[in-house]
Amino acid sequence: MPPGDITLPPPVLPRSLKIGTRRYKVVVQQHVAPAGLMGQVDYNRCLITVATHSSRSGRKFRHTEVHDTFWHEVTHGILKEMGHHLWRSERFVTRFANLLTRAIESARFESVDGCTR
Repeated sequence: MPPGDITLPPPVLPRSLKIGTRRYKVVVQQHVAPAGLMGQVDYNRCLITVATHSSRSGRKFRHTEVHDTFWHEVTHGILKEMGHHLWRSERFVTRFANLLTRAIESARFESVDGCTR
């Protein structure tokens, strides 16, 4: 490994999560159809799908891209559940999910016994 490179653990995503009263299954697979998508949410089937590779180039997505895609799809789901018109705005959802991903990845937790995790 070249100096300065680090190896990150594989992305950890939940198997499912609740958005409002509905439980969404989370599926990670190599590609998501239609071509070009990194992820999608199916509101009728309560399914969030996240790709690990580009269906166009075959490039493997970075761990941060996979996390970001997951939170992007969750953001769509939350906004739709709220009945908010921005659930359809890719620009808003992308920016919000980018900020959310960075906040989650940079979070430092402290337990009630005072130990930082």
